[in-house]
Formats: sequence, structure tokens, C-alpha cells
Amino acid sequence: MMQNDTVEKVEDGEGGGNNGSDDGDADNNMLKSDSVLMRSEAPSVARSNTRATSSSLPRGGSSIKRMFCACQLCYLVTLFTSSILFVVGMSYAPREPQYNVCTNQIAWKSIVEGMASLKMSASFDLLISVYNPNRFEVDLSNGAGQFHHDGEYVGSFDIPEGKISEQAISDIVVKVTFTPDKWSALSLTSEYYRGNLKFVVGGHAHVKIPGLGNYQFDAKFDDINVNVNDPSLDDTHLCACPGWKKPITV
Repeated sequence: MMQNDTVEKVEDGEGGGNNGSDDGDADNNMLKSDSVLMRSEAPSVARSNTRATSSSLPRGGSSIKRMFCACQLCYLVTLFTSSILFVVGMSYAPREPQYNVCTNQIAWKSIVEGMASLKMSASFDLLISVYNPNRFEVDLSNGAGQFHHDGEYVGSFDIPEGKISEQAISDIVVKVTFTPDKWSALSLTSEYYRGNLKFVVGGHAHVKIPGLGNYQFDAKFDDINVNVNDPSLDDTHLCACPGWKKPITV
């Protein structure tokens, strides 16, 4: 009886041992399967991150492209507007009037003959053509000028007040007064009869433009050459009468 009990216990121990080893194998298999699952899940997470990153890149690139296009459009609009404002500003910017002295051969002849007879003071009417390049009417006032010969003062004139229409030419008759000294009168007479009498005219006038909010400025004109004996050498493109350009016969 004792032997049978021992045999049964041994068998039971062996059975328990087998059961224990079976349980251990099952646990090992479960750990391996879990590790396999974890390893198989890791690449899927990496792939999902890669997909998310790759899907977000086009969105960022398109927004940058839209911003770049918007900046280009703003630049083109600014450039176009600036060009329009520049052209309009230059077209309506105030400009100084232009002057031409239209030589009167009869007046010059009479004044030279007076100086030849030692008449030191003489006056005569002279035609001056004034061109208004502005797009608005201008008012001229306080205008005056001087005649110089070889750098010396020989005469003066006053420009009467008047209005000149926009981009138009106006002819103004001025009273010129010659007051050369004795030696200047002799020099003027000699050059006149030699056919090379020349003057240099300069002056100024006060200009007001009512169309630009009564904008005012002083306009000067200098170094206008007057060839008394040959007016065709002068700049007289503003003078209306072709007869002003005929040479004077002495």
C-alpha cells in the first residue's frame, strides 16, 4: 500500500510538472506574440506620421505661393498707381512762361539815329511774345526787364499786368527806355552801322495760377539774345509776324 501511494504521488508530481511547463510555454508564446504585435504596430505609426507630414507640406506650400502672388499684385498696383500719379503730376506741375523778343526794325533804326545825334535817352515800343506752357490760365504782374550791351546796362522796360490762357501765346507791347552814357551810345551806333549790334535781355515777372489754388512764384528769363541787324538769328518761334525776322537794311 505504501508503494502505491508513492507511485501515485510521483505521478502526480510529474503531472504537475508537466502542467507547469505547459503554463510557462503558454506565457512565453503570449509575450512573443505581444512583442510581434508591438513591432508590427511601430512601422504603421511611422508610416502614419510620414503620411501626415507629407499631406501637410502641400498646404503650407500653397499658402506661401498665395502670399507671394498677393505681394506681386500689391507691387504691380503700387507701381501702376505711382506711374499714373507721376505722369499727372508732371503734366499739371507749374512751369515758367517762355519769352521771345520780336525785334521792331523801324524802332531800332530810329533809336540808333537818335543816339547818333547824341540823344542819350530814347523810348520805343517793343513786342514781346509770352507762351504759357501750363494747363491753367496764369496772371502776370510786377514784370520788368533790362537790356545789356557788352555786360553794361543800357535800357529797361516794364511788363504790364495781364492774363495768358492755358498753353497759349500772348503778345505784349512793352515800353523800352534806353539811357546809355555817351561812350556806350557811340559804341552802339558804330556796331549798328557795321551790322553786328547785339543786346542781351533779362528780366522777371510774378506768376499766379488761380487754377492751382492761387499758386504763386517768380519767373525769370535770362540771356535772351537780340540781333538787331539780323533778327533771323534770334529765337523768335513764338513771334506771330514773319516780318519780324527780316534783316534790317542800313
